[in-house]
Amino acid sequence: YLSMTDVQNNVFERHHFIFLDGYIKTLTANDIYSQSFYKALENQVYYVTSYFAFAFTLSLGVALLLNELRRGNDFFKVVYCLPMIIPLSIVGGIFQWIFSGTTSGFTNIVMKALGLIQRPYDLWQDYHLALFGLMIARAWKGAGFTIIIFLAGLKGIPRDVREAAAIDGASRLQEAFHVSLPLLRPYLFIGGTWIIINSMKEYDLPSVVTRAGPGQATLTLYFWAWELGLGDYQQMGRAAQV
Repeated sequence: YLSMTDVQNNVFERHHFIFLDGYIKTLTANDIYSQSFYKALENQVYYVTSYFAFAFTLSLGVALLLNELRRGNDFFKVVYCLPMIIPLSIVGGIFQWIFSGTTSGFTNIVMKALGLIQRPYDLWQDYHLALFGLMIARAWKGAGFTIIIFLAGLKGIPRDVREAAAIDGASRLQEAFHVSLPLLRPYLFIGGTWIIINSMKEYDLPSVVTRAGPGQATLTLYFWAWELGLGDYQQMGRAAQV
């Protein structure tokens, strides 16, 4: 309803129905709104695809390793799941410090101790890598859930099936790819869907850590919608269109 009106800062004020005009302008006009929308869309597509590949591979790899552990399995489950209870805003603050450009930033302390840098490096001011920093932060918080999903699937695979593969001469790697993963498909689908959903609604981390910067390098669709409707622009109709 709002997306088909020209309502601005107050949803209860007088407004006019513009039907699809707002969508058409957003897609075809050459103004700040359209340019920012396309930049946010570009960032969102890159973020979703890259984060999916990164988080999916990380979660599956850790789950396969945990499934092979004889001792300490429960301890590592707790370690990977603990970040899930931390609010994303606090996660953003933690990683803002980790990749901070100050001499007290964790990454700079480690890299300087190893002799890899002479001057502090600020990831959040790097136009090409700032978005990847947000991926790492979200993966640290959210990977525990998909690890548990994949691990539950692995625990459900009958032991005699794996033992039969080993008797037939399959290595651990062959057994993982030709036995475990095919039987794990329903769990892979659920975990992959969860990862995609979470990566599509990225707002908290850009808001806390980068404010969509540097430039618009970390501008996402959720953040742009908020900025349009509740930020400086006060364009509720345009925000609803995004």
